[in-house]
Amino acid sequence: AIRADLADSGIFPVAVLPRESKMTELTMAEVASALDTRVLYGAHNLETQVVRNVEVGTKQMPELISLLETKPGTLLVTSATRSEVLLSMLLVTQSKNVPLHPGILLTGCKEMPASVTRMLSGIETIGKPVLMTDKSTYEAAIALAHLRDAGP
Repeated sequence: AIRADLADSGIFPVAVLPRESKMTELTMAEVASALDTRVLYGAHNLETQVVRNVEVGTKQMPELISLLETKPGTLLVTSATRSEVLLSMLLVTQSKNVPLHPGILLTGCKEMPASVTRMLSGIETIGKPVLMTDKSTYEAAIALAHLRDAGP
């Protein structure tokens, strides 16, 4: 049907590719590069972490955990002032009962609070990518939407 419609329009394709969701999925490396972020943790995993969904973290943690359970591969975008979300998300990655998420994007500042940085520096390994941008949460969410629409 598609070939006939195209032929009727004078277009004769060599091939037609089906829409495949994996063709529009981003890696955390692509997110980091496109949004010009600082990589705070998990730099060695940026290429392997795939973003299938994006969620702005305005909910409380129980609701965010439920969201992660129903939408694996969700990148959480939240204000860097919400340290409790970062800490909770790092704990969530330790659970075998919650599907994996590709990482977290912290917005709205250039540095985390010193107390949080000190606490995290005492953790041996943080493998989950944590990115930071000085863009607002709104600006970052819009940039991610445009990035996903354009495809990698």
